[in-house]
Amino acid sequence: MLRRAQFDALCGGLCGNEQPQVVAQGIRLGRFTVKQPQRYCLLRITPPAHPQPLAAAWMQRAEETGLFGPLALAAGDPLPAELRQFRHCFQAALNGVKTDWRHWLGKGPGLTPSHDDTLSGMLLAAWYYGALDTRSGRQFFACSDNLQLVTTAVSVSYLRYAAQGYFASPLLHFVHALSCPKRTAVAIDSLLALGHTSGADTLLGFWLGQQLLQGKP
Repeated sequence: MLRRAQFDALCGGLCGNEQPQVVAQGIRLGRFTVKQPQRYCLLRITPPAHPQPLAAAWMQRAEETGLFGPLALAAGDPLPAELRQFRHCFQAALNGVKTDWRHWLGKGPGLTPSHDDTLSGMLLAAWYYGALDTRSGRQFFACSDNLQLVTTAVSVSYLRYAAQGYFASPLLHFVHALSCPKRTAVAIDSLLALGHTSGADTLLGFWLGQQLLQGKP
């Protein structure tokens, strides 16, 4: 992964007609050599042995979700009927019921629509609490046929990776921070800063998934 300054230097120093060459050190472009990575960023979640839950107080936020108003209202008791049905569908899928997610996806604004982000959050919770693994994750969308008929290609990619335990770094930082109270606030702020409503919808999904997996109504 190149830092921004490195990327800018590379772009500024190339003429545009250089042919990349694979060398022992990495890839050579003109007078530059992009070396083999020294560090790797693993985007697959590792479920903790003792997962720490997201406290209810963190849901008392004013950030807007895409479909259900402020986060505090969307996560309130009782849940909106549509979210109760969404959560019930997710529970059924975790229990092995064949589920066609095309009925739910693509709803709401954004490049990754609101319901899609909420499902990503629920998938994050399922992996975090050990309710999904490699085998079950691989089958999660098996009955959904072509998801691109109902939502964006970007969202389909995110969701299919999420089902297999791969998430964007702000989501991973968020779940890692749950076990470190000093980092929790910053991690949640970073998550909520994603997109226009994507962060709030994702956090809402994680909360719904957590409540479900903890057996709360």
